[in-house]
Amino acid sequence: MGDRGRVEMTGGSITGNTVTNRIDGQDGSGGGVRLYAGASMTASGGTISNNVAWYGSGVKLDGPYQQSGRSTFVLSGATVSGNRADDNNVAGGFWNDGSLSITAGSVTGNTARVGAGVYNTRIGLYSQTGGSVTGNNPDNVFNVP
Repeated sequence: MGDRGRVEMTGGSITGNTVTNRIDGQDGSGGGVRLYAGASMTASGGTISNNVAWYGSGVKLDGPYQQSGRSTFVLSGATVSGNRADDNNVAGGFWNDGSLSITAGSVTGNTARVGAGVYNTRIGLYSQTGGSVTGNNPDNVFNVP
C-alpha cells in the first residue's frame, strides 16, 4: 500500500485550468488538482483558483480503490477560491470522496449547484479545526445524506 504520490504546496498557484465535460469520454473532474486513491497533498500556502470542471473544480479527492487507501488533502494555509463547477453541477472548491482536513487557510468564492465550497460524499471524511469556509455560492459545505 504506502504512498502513491505526495504533494507539498507551500506557495505559488494552480489557476485557470479547465477540464472538459463527460461528453468527451473523460469523467470531467479535478480542474486544479486530482488526487487518485492513495495520494496525499498538503497546501500550506499559495492558491488553487479559477479552475473549471464538471465537478471537483478546485480539488477532487478519490476514495479507496483496490489496494490503495483514500486520498488525503490537508488545507493548512492556502486559499481555494473562484473555482466553478460547469454545467450547473456540484463541488466548486472540493469534491471529497477521500479525507479532507482544514486546519488553516480559506475556501471562498467558489460556485456550484450544491457543495460550492466543499462537497462531501457519503464516504468522504471531513474535519475543520481552523481556517474558513465562507462566501461560496450557494453553500459552503454540503454533505450527501
